[in-house]
Amino acid sequence: MLPVCPEEEACIETTVPATGPCRCRGCPCLLDLVEIEKKLREAKAERERLLREREERRRMVLLEERSQRDLNSTRQEPPEPETQSKPEPEANEAPK
Repeated sequence: MLPVCPEEEACIETTVPATGPCRCRGCPCLLDLVEIEKKLREAKAERERLLREREERRRMVLLEERSQRDLNSTRQEPPEPETQSKPEPEANEAPK
């Protein structure tokens, strides 16, 4: 049950007994409630935005760490031996 509006007795549009909640749109209690609900929606949207940003930053850090590990692992591997293109002819061969 909604709280009883302290301004209820002065509210012309009240259609419920004096002990019930005020239903007048101009009632300060309802205006406060509308404002609270609006702030709550804004806070929830801000929270979701911040959570998405945090998750995106976390993904970027993980990708950066992974690429850094890959880069480090390729640097630590021993270089492959170079293949000789063609053996040079020996100088001791007999002339024809």
